[in-house]
Amino acid sequence: MKPAKYGFCAIAYGFTFCLAVAQSPAVLTPATTTELVEAISTGTRTTFSLTGNTILNWEQLTLLEGSELVYHFQSGDKVLNLLSGSNRHRIEGTVTSNGIVGFFSPNAKLNVTGTITANGVILSTLNVDPDKFFSEKGYTLHGGGNRLFVGGQITATDGDIILTAPRITFSEDAYVAASDSVLIGGGSEVSISETGRRRVSVSSEDGEIFHHGTSKASVIELVAGGSVVNEGKIHAGSGQVFIDVGAGMEITNESTGVIVADSVFSNAVIIGDGLIIPDEGDSALAVSDGILQLPELSSPDGRIVSRAMQISSNAPVSSSGDGGRDVRKTDGEGGKASAAAGRVSISKSKQVAKNRREARPLLRRSSFFGIRGGDEVVLRR
Repeated sequence: MKPAKYGFCAIAYGFTFCLAVAQSPAVLTPATTTELVEAISTGTRTTFSLTGNTILNWEQLTLLEGSELVYHFQSGDKVLNLLSGSNRHRIEGTVTSNGIVGFFSPNAKLNVTGTITANGVILSTLNVDPDKFFSEKGYTLHGGGNRLFVGGQITATDGDIILTAPRITFSEDAYVAASDSVLIGGGSEVSISETGRRRVSVSSEDGEIFHHGTSKASVIELVAGGSVVNEGKIHAGSGQVFIDVGAGMEITNESTGVIVADSVFSNAVIIGDGLIIPDEGDSALAVSDGILQLPELSSPDGRIVSRAMQISSNAPVSSSGDGGRDVRKTDGEGGKASAAAGRVSISKSKQVAKNRREARPLLRRSSFFGIRGGDEVVLRR
């Protein structure tokens, strides 16, 4: 955003309009809104004081590194930023708010390489109905065909992070963390519900999610009409991870991909370049000095894969929720293994043959769900 010495607001026909220098947005709601732009040592700080849910229409949003954008709510708790221009919008600086901040760019790419910290954060390159967005009853986003690129740090301190676009890319530097849920929808028609066990659904047959960074929340959903590729870390701790893709499409958990959760649900095919086998990262097994609680694992259709159980031990243990891998042998040239989150396609691997020759007992081997630290379930390729 470019420096400005001052800004002012006026009320006309029941609407408030704020005028300042280039790049200042038009205010499309009857709420009282003031804008202050001031110079700071690293750039500019633009502060919006809001007295109600607000819509800001930006022809072009370019928040440069070192500059700040602040949304301070005196009342209300949501600001909807409509990015209407056709040039790429960039958030490279810092956005902060004591409410929920949404950026919607249906006509152009949206790149977020800076820092966003708010009660809740929504980033999308799809269209949204403002009335439904403010209604708190859920909403559907649609249209647009632009990429959402996340390469910075996004934090929701008291709510959700919602990311939707036909193509979503997380760089290795991306870090997304929410106090409630991280909801990621890849497609040209994505619905978000306010409540429920599953809150993201994709109606379109397109959509791709490339996850190379880190996502953390108690519930994490990745839903795409096309495919999902994970090379980063999806960390729900003792919570749940849901992964869904379109019919006949695939979820790929690459060699660097790690999914940590109490349970992982998916009906799709998970592709890897080899068996899920012990490696250096799995060599330190969980240690229990008393009772190790193992959760019940089930598929989305309700079928119980592994029932809850307790193990009393003071020795290192690793628990398996992947019975299929241990009852169905492979010849080292290829095969398949069943797991609670889907099926894992196994390609030729010398390490596979090596581990088959070792023939270690089940409780001494890692699995699709290997207990780490006694209270987390790890899905590791």
